[in-house]
Amino acid sequence: YQNPEGQDVCMLCEVTKYCPDTAMTNSPDDLPLCDPGYVCNGGAKSPKQEACEVGTFKDSSMTECESCPDGKYCPNKAMSNLTEFDCLDGFICNGITNNESPEGTGVCNEGHYCEKGFEYECPSGTFRMTKGSSSIDYCVECTPGFICGNATIIPSEKCPAESYCPQGTGTGEEIACTSGHFCPEGSDRQIMCPKGSICSSGNMSVPASCTEGKLCDELGQTAEKDCPA
Repeated sequence: YQNPEGQDVCMLCEVTKYCPDTAMTNSPDDLPLCDPGYVCNGGAKSPKQEACEVGTFKDSSMTECESCPDGKYCPNKAMSNLTEFDCLDGFICNGITNNESPEGTGVCNEGHYCEKGFEYECPSGTFRMTKGSSSIDYCVECTPGFICGNATIIPSEKCPAESYCPQGTGTGEEIACTSGHFCPEGSDRQIMCPKGSICSSGNMSVPASCTEGKLCDELGQTAEKDCPA
């Protein structure tokens, strides 16, 4: 094309534009854009000079083909609209260059779940032992007596002594034992202090034996009593 008059050389059609006719006098801004899904690298006669490769795409707002975005797959050449190309639940499609498959790099990892190709950690208080989870609903509540942090695969952190951990306990959610009870390591509930013992405070992992000459005849006793005369 050549827009200014009096020139003796025609100009090469600009990158991202195409020049389909002879003797074109358009200004550079008025030259037609190449089609979505295609690039024009200069001197293009057609809106489809070069198709974007498999694993890439180009929509109407872009000037170059780019890698298929996270959560999507690009199985064909010249792709521009990815609305119908979400990756499958239960598979990983984030952090991949030029993804061509709805299954991305493979199944979701243990301790995680994957929705539309995005991998997320099972939240604190849950765990997941197997691969391929497609929803947070597959993250199982933590085993009683244990603590599960984010992305736990198998519950292995026992509840600390002097605390108890009911089902679904997450990091920092253990419950302190109360007076009249004791809590050994790995407790899922607090245990009532037995007769013959006292549990004067909550920070006890084992009950204290009653002192000789004192009376401890009640469950959950917190202090010794004098023996009757």
